Amino acid sequence: MIMTRLGFWAALVLAFYPSTDVRAQADVPEPAGFCDPYGEPDVSLQDRGTAIRYCGKITGAGFDEVRRLFVPDVRRLIISSAGGSYDAPLDLAFLVERHSLELVVDGICFSGCASAVFVAARERTLTETAVLGFHNTSSSAFYIVHFLFPEQRDNFGRLFQRFTGERSLYARQGVDPNILVHGQVSIDPICADLAVPDPSNGEPTINIVSQADLWIPTEREARRAGLTWKGSLPRTIQAAYERLWRQFGPDAYQIRLVETAGSEDFFTSENLAAVPICEK
Repeated sequence: MIMTRLGFWAALVLAFYPSTDVRAQADVPEPAGFCDPYGEPDVSLQDRGTAIRYCGKITGAGFDEVRRLFVPDVRRLIISSAGGSYDAPLDLAFLVERHSLELVVDGICFSGCASAVFVAARERTLTETAVLGFHNTSSSAFYIVHFLFPEQRDNFGRLFQRFTGERSLYARQGVDPNILVHGQVSIDPICADLAVPDPSNGEPTINIVSQADLWIPTEREARRAGLTWKGSLPRTIQAAYERLWRQFGPDAYQIRLVETAGSEDFFTSENLAAVPICEK
């Protein structure tokens, strides 16, 4: 697990906003009710069994529900999620990849939703409320363990498995894996330390304290990484906040966003070597 100061804060439970051309072109069904992308997963089969709508955190239980509902006619996954932890985002990504699903981002797609599920899709569509956000990944956490806690590497076997899973996914999709590190470096990590193992599974955790919560890629950066999509990304941080405001109201400004629009190259793992260990 990768822990940050970005918590699943008590977001307002708000409805999806009706969209315009992009939503219509993607045949996104009208929502049946409310969606909290930071809440527990709400998964439903829609559009006469050709689409699954996923709303909420990406968890093992949510992934199991996707598998339970999955039928041969499903062609699209419609998602609004703040992300997830451990294996669930990659498990969902591999399902999307295996079945060559189109992904429609209808709201926020943060953390593992962006770095795993979005990357895995055959086709990608962004509605007018869509915002992608990257930060910590298994890859960035693996490099921090490598540089800061080399004596602990043998205790992070599951993290290494997710690291190799991310890298292989990006290789198959033709996407630059350096964005798995770029998001982490962009949010300006202050320090990192070992945290207590997660009580639910005993897995060691890394606590990464950062100045910001999420890196918002520009269209140029995302396309340079090898990503393609229909629709549009927010052109500026302010445009991203405007989209978030439509979903969360004033709570949108609790999310600390950064951009690196002037950067010509992505950060690499070497940029994480300078992250210090947190003082006790």
